[in-house]
Amino acid sequence: MIFKYLEHHNKLQVECPPKDYKSFKIAAYRWIFDEGNVQNFQTQYEKFMKRYPNPSNPPKRYNDISDIEKQGTKMCEDMAYSMYVSVETAENGFVFFLERYKEKTFEMFGKNIASAEISEQDGVNSKIDNNGHFNHHPATTIDYEEKFQVVACFIK
Repeated sequence: MIFKYLEHHNKLQVECPPKDYKSFKIAAYRWIFDEGNVQNFQTQYEKFMKRYPNPSNPPKRYNDISDIEKQGTKMCEDMAYSMYVSVETAENGFVFFLERYKEKTFEMFGKNIASAEISEQDGVNSKIDNNGHFNHHPATTIDYEEKFQVVACFIK
């Protein structure tokens, strides 16, 4: 399987995606903006990198080898899509961030929860944590925007 961020994974000093990530079929839920918004399926890594206009000179966080060595695992996670196992767990996660960041949460994550069936060919997933959250490293061949449909909305 070829991963969407393979070129960036190869720069890290850790196995990325981690070896314990597995391909499995699961109903997945993710926060998005309105359908068609380019930010819907950007990772934290992409969002951070887009703030810097010169891609040949990325910010130290993703360019400096000492930073990469220290933060390799965290940086690898930044290259994954954040997903949940149900509408309820996605809502709980949203509420957690809403309590911390208030209105900025809508700017950071959108206002909708979208859902799709993730298959074994779509990428690899972390174990599901106690909050119903998992990270998904996407394959290059999947159109997530087409695959996911809005199932809930937080009215702003």
